[in-house]
Amino acid sequence: MRPMRTLKVKLADLREVVDSVDGQILLLLLDRYDAIQEISEVKAKLGKNVLDPKREATQEARLTALLERRGKGCHAKPVLKIFQDIRGASREFQASLREPTTT
Repeated sequence: MRPMRTLKVKLADLREVVDSVDGQILLLLLDRYDAIQEISEVKAKLGKNVLDPKREATQEARLTALLERRGKGCHAKPVLKIFQDIRGASREFQASLREPTTT
């Protein structure tokens, strides 16, 4: 097999891996949002705010430590940014659940 063809096959294989991981992430995010919906309901009953800065700081520290333990500290910045975005979207979702519905 020629080197260029070998690289194209490798690229295609790697893209399949990414596609598979993306599918897994999607399913996990759906599970996460099911839990977030329940958390929102419990928070509302307890009179708690959507935003919990202490919890957010704890999550950030936990994720950073997990990345370090896995030897992936070099990936920390982009991975933590993704989780910040996920948490931001989760807060928006929780807030939307608390808005009065219009019919």
